[in-house]
Amino acid sequence: MYLNRVYKHQTKTYRVVYEAIDGLWIIELENTNAWPIYVDLEELNNAQENQELEFITDPYTPPAVLNDVVLQKRDEAFKSITPIIIRTPELFDKSVRNKLIQEAVATGSHPRIYYVRYLRKYFQQGMSANALLAKYCNSGGKGKVRRSSGKKVGKKRSLSKGTGVVITDDICRLFELAIEGHYFVRSHTTLANTYIKFLAMYKSNYPEVDAYDVPTEDQFNYFYYKNYAKEHVIKKTTPRKIYDNDIKPLISTSTNMNIGPGGRYEIDATIVDIYTVSELDPEIIVGRPTLYLVKDVFSRMIVGMYLGFENASWVTASMAMINAFCDKVKFCQEFGIDIRTEDWPSVGVPAGLMADKGELMSHQADVLVNALNIQLSNSRSYLGSDKGGVERAFNTIQTAFKPYAEGIVEPVNGKKRLGKRYELDADLNLKQLTRMIIRIILNHNNGRPVKGYDFAKDMPVDLPAVPIQLWNWGIKNRTGKLKYEDEKYIWINLLPQGKGTFSDKGLKFRGLFYTCDQAIRAGWLERTGQTGRPKSVVISFDPRSVNEIYVRFKNDHHNYWICRLSDRSRRYKSLSFSEVNLLKSYAGKSVIQERQRYRFDAVDLQEELENIAAEAQKNKTNLHKVSNSKRLSGIKQNKQNEKKVERQRTVRHQSEGNSNNNQAPVVDINTRKVKENSSFKLPSIDDLLGDDE
Repeated sequence: MYLNRVYKHQTKTYRVVYEAIDGLWIIELENTNAWPIYVDLEELNNAQENQELEFITDPYTPPAVLNDVVLQKRDEAFKSITPIIIRTPELFDKSVRNKLIQEAVATGSHPRIYYVRYLRKYFQQGMSANALLAKYCNSGGKGKVRRSSGKKVGKKRSLSKGTGVVITDDICRLFELAIEGHYFVRSHTTLANTYIKFLAMYKSNYPEVDAYDVPTEDQFNYFYYKNYAKEHVIKKTTPRKIYDNDIKPLISTSTNMNIGPGGRYEIDATIVDIYTVSELDPEIIVGRPTLYLVKDVFSRMIVGMYLGFENASWVTASMAMINAFCDKVKFCQEFGIDIRTEDWPSVGVPAGLMADKGELMSHQADVLVNALNIQLSNSRSYLGSDKGGVERAFNTIQTAFKPYAEGIVEPVNGKKRLGKRYELDADLNLKQLTRMIIRIILNHNNGRPVKGYDFAKDMPVDLPAVPIQLWNWGIKNRTGKLKYEDEKYIWINLLPQGKGTFSDKGLKFRGLFYTCDQAIRAGWLERTGQTGRPKSVVISFDPRSVNEIYVRFKNDHHNYWICRLSDRSRRYKSLSFSEVNLLKSYAGKSVIQERQRYRFDAVDLQEELENIAAEAQKNKTNLHKVSNSKRLSGIKQNKQNEKKVERQRTVRHQSEGNSNNNQAPVVDINTRKVKENSSFKLPSIDDLLGDDE
């Protein structure tokens, strides 16, 4: 029960080397002069019950490397002490042990100390032949630096002056300060520059030193390579986040803890390496879209996507999740691609979701937990290995469409294009690029083998490592983690949210106006000024269409009001919010440009108005002085006089343009013939206007 077990009592460690009826023989492990001693079994049990001793793991491990010399010496030592150890437990008596050792010395070829050392080694290290193995790995003083206090070691100088410098502990400390304070800290520096930094420190400590009596660069390099392992240097000179992401060993796989489809999805985004044009006007370059992908960890199937011009945020992440959780048949039909549900079978809500902190730190992420019961986890910053599957999918997709597209963003170190701008080559619009990516995803899911897939032990040997095959096998044979939810419920709760405001013009959201039947019935749109309408409401919206938005209520995942685009904003019907922003930006530019031109022309208008006003002022100063009362008393009559003058001027202008002096022949309405000696004269303006007083 206790034989060969190791336990710790107080500060000492013991091994049980023999079990007697009422007691145990033990030996202290750290004592180089120890021999087995007897302890009472009851005493040992009491100490164990009182938690005064603790059984521990055997501290002895045989050497990892065994060569012929080591094995030969082991066998020789075991053969030499075998006549003694077979007399256990008699040899535990000192007198018997001494007698047995003397007999071995007399018949053997080794001195007494040889038998003493191997006997202790045998009992202290496990009582087997391997307990006698020599540990040459401990030889040589590994890790201990030796310093020569006399002449300089190494080759003598043949070209340079001087005899060289003996490397002392003080010089080694300067070596360490230069390496760890300069080479490990400053990026893009070299070991040669670090040696110069060391020389500056050396001259500062030894100001009287001669140029030829300083440690050489070879001595500096020798110290560096002898004391700093390559992996240690890489870890020291690489930023922590880059090291963890690109260099740190990967000791497991993402599939290990995900036993089936839907166990965990990964979601991530990237800016696509291509410029696109507007669907409204191919002459307009609209920039690079954002691509979101959602990937199942177990099967490596891409289960959802989003492509658009919104920045990476909850807005775009929610659109990708809606696509991932719902049937993709209608989605593909929007882009002219007909599929069956079996071609892209990922329908349902997963058990877990991993994303970057940016997306799932939003307060709207509570919907995933409270409404859809999804366990969220955030990846660590700058650690792409946390979501390695979805990270690789971006490269797979972009590599597939780049040979067939224009406007591709070239790498910084790529071939020079002699000043040509690749943005000008863009010819794909967002809808066309989306259609390309859907085709690539379908091809990946249904036919592309997963390289290096780590199969579990219970998975069939002939199961192809194709995402859809892995998905279908997992759904059938593993515990399913996908949960069914109504698509409308998923859709309305995962839509991004914002704030809208009510006024008598309607509900205003992102510069657009909407009408809402429920709001009208509640009297929120009446123009009385006292309607009791709220200052702001929470709005859910689909970034792909401005036609409808939805008024939401706090902590209510089921109820909402539908609001439709009003006639006031009819110009933007059936557009996306990004397209609306684009049109408004162009409209804003034209307004600003016209305002600038208007203000520039206003200078001439202002000058003309000032001239007219100055002329009037000049006429006023030339008038004869008349009393104010007389001027005020004649206003009504003056107006009548001016009216007659104006009418005469108007009639004169009309008569100048009519040679018949406003007369015309009369035509019979029935016969269509001109009546003889008859004419018609137009009425004067006085007859038409009458007296307006």
